[in-house]
Amino acid sequence: MVQHALLKLLCVVSTVTASNFTNGPGGRLSNGGHTPGYEPIIELSEVLIASEIGENSTALHPHTSPNNLTARSDPSSLFKRQDNRPDGALKCSSTEKCIDGSCCGAGGTCGYKDLHCGAGCQSNCGAKAMCGIDSKDGAERCGLQLCCSYYGWCGTRDVHCIDPEPLIGKTPCQQGFGGCTIKPSPECSPDEAGDSGWRRIAYYAGWNSRDRKCDRVYPQNINTTGLTHLMYSFIGFDPVTFRIVADPGDVSLFRSFTSLGSSTLKTWVAVGGWSFNDPGDTATAYSDMVSTYENRAAFISSLIEFMDKYGFTGADIDWEYPSNPERGGRKEDKENLVELMKDMKAAFGFRYGVSVVLAPDYWYLQGFSPAAMEQYVDHLGFMAYDLHGSWDSENALGSLMRPHTDIRDIDNGLTPLWFDGVDPKKVVMGIAYYGRTFTAASTDCGVMGCGFSGPGDAYGCTNYKGVLSNMEIRKIIKETGAEPFLLEGAMVKELVYNVDQWVAYDDYETIALKERFARKRCLGGTMIWSIDYDSPTSDNGALPSEDGDKSCTLCSKFEPEKWDSWDPADLSSIKKLAAIGDSYSAGIGAGGRLGSIYDALKGGTGQ
Repeated sequence: MVQHALLKLLCVVSTVTASNFTNGPGGRLSNGGHTPGYEPIIELSEVLIASEIGENSTALHPHTSPNNLTARSDPSSLFKRQDNRPDGALKCSSTEKCIDGSCCGAGGTCGYKDLHCGAGCQSNCGAKAMCGIDSKDGAERCGLQLCCSYYGWCGTRDVHCIDPEPLIGKTPCQQGFGGCTIKPSPECSPDEAGDSGWRRIAYYAGWNSRDRKCDRVYPQNINTTGLTHLMYSFIGFDPVTFRIVADPGDVSLFRSFTSLGSSTLKTWVAVGGWSFNDPGDTATAYSDMVSTYENRAAFISSLIEFMDKYGFTGADIDWEYPSNPERGGRKEDKENLVELMKDMKAAFGFRYGVSVVLAPDYWYLQGFSPAAMEQYVDHLGFMAYDLHGSWDSENALGSLMRPHTDIRDIDNGLTPLWFDGVDPKKVVMGIAYYGRTFTAASTDCGVMGCGFSGPGDAYGCTNYKGVLSNMEIRKIIKETGAEPFLLEGAMVKELVYNVDQWVAYDDYETIALKERFARKRCLGGTMIWSIDYDSPTSDNGALPSEDGDKSCTLCSKFEPEKWDSWDPADLSSIKKLAAIGDSYSAGIGAGGRLGSIYDALKGGTGQ
């Protein structure tokens, strides 16, 4: 059945997102600092809804309403049962809970109606849907104007926004709990877009200059070629007085950093970062600061004083994440953050710039109000990296190696912004100057979609499990002779080295393709995390990731738009993508990598 194929597909070539930061030696998210238990809401909900509309569809029953990820059970069960679960409704029992945390009814089906949560319920009997009439108090709406499906999921797909069973007519989008119209992604011609107004932003992690074993990059070494903005990361603020606080090791670098500024390069400072909201004294600092006008005024006054002292010309608010109680947030944060942006714009005028970063997945993004903020900010930074990593073993995705900057994940993550009505020109898309690494579970399977046993080995100057800087990736290629392979559908490179080590990363070719994608989506630019992960100016002046080769020969060999043909619910598109990928996989084996995926899917469905 199709739903069976969808579930298998989620395992092999998932299009899901998740991301976060830390100011530690491993990058913005060091050594699995990802929030455990994060689930890919929109994409996984589509798969689960598909399980409801098979030949045994519980949508035929007027009391059916399935699955929600807000109350999450052990996600590993999703894949333990993938090959033997029956068609139709997801099954459960007194010993096997619903994979999404919904109620397990007397008949062994999952959902939120009295049929599931009432008399005879076997487990999770107090579960509430994500949105709609079966949510908490029957009042939960979808953030960012996403659609609330008949089944109580928020999402952006047909199964959320329109009736997936039109002949039955019993599973419509729930009016009044969000939008019920699919919003198309913006489309522009990437060839016609010029550089006027285009932003090329780069973050600089100041702590690299004291914490990294080697390959340290100081402000005077930063390669600023082609950049429009440079962000010093990070400063914090006192959780009581809300006055700016900086690490003593950073203070000595501030003036040399801002001295790089010019009429074409703005030097800003980023406030916060992932670890600022870790458990501790500052866990609720952002939420407390934005909660009142007086607190916001104290913060803004101190920030202006700080920028004046060291010569910064703008500030980037890096709050990870508002409205999320696990990250020190409160429900009111969404509106209060808009008030902070409004107050900062009023205080800054045209003297300073202001921006705010956005989460790349709906789980966290629903805590923001991007459209309401855009009038007050220069840009909205979309953190399109760390979408996969070794933390996937703790959630429904499972221990399968995936690129952390897959363009399909990125495109999915952007979609809620269009539902919210955000102007794409205000959005800048993240670009990673590092790779996420894995140790393959078997040396017989070392490509995307194979299993992993843990993060990749610590290496070189970063010396952190699961992370390689672009400088280190080039060193490994040179030292081992390993050859990178283009994953065209994902717009990333993969590299297998030292027998069982796997890394997915972006180099100058895939970055060029991603910039083309950003222009196609009418975005306002790109932003790099982080510039110190690649060649400094002393390295022969080479542009980051170019390694001396100035031409993107790959860019002329195929059309970046081919990624657009990807439809995870359509086996024919998998076959089409396989054919595309196989043209670049000579010698990899009969049928090519994606061809093998297609064959597995075809066999799994019995079609």
